[in-house]
Amino acid sequence: FRFMVEPPSGANAVTLKKNAQAVKVVKDGVQFAIDCSRAGPGVLTAACTGPAGQLVPRECRKSGSAQLITIKPSRPGLPSLEVMWDGQQIPGPPIEIMIEMNDGRILYELCDVL
Repeated sequence: FRFMVEPPSGANAVTLKKNAQAVKVVKDGVQFAIDCSRAGPGVLTAACTGPAGQLVPRECRKSGSAQLITIKPSRPGLPSLEVMWDGQQIPGPPIEIMIEMNDGRILYELCDVL
């Protein structure tokens, strides 16, 4: 018998690069690095919705082998970030981020980390 094991590809090979710091304070938005280097050809898309279902502004840009997704919440709450690779959700649930505001700064904590 011969078995061939192939590494994950597509959405299953896309990962969120974890930050060791659990709670962060930022001014310009919450940034996530998404590693797509092993996913093969495809397109990364992301949508972020706030607690009331409203879209939260976001930007996507390439940085080396990673895609950087920056969300720019305007009020406190628990927005949810859904990341897709070629139309398929990456492994894990959508990423939930607890957002608090303090003197124009954004305080955030990841609730669900892949």
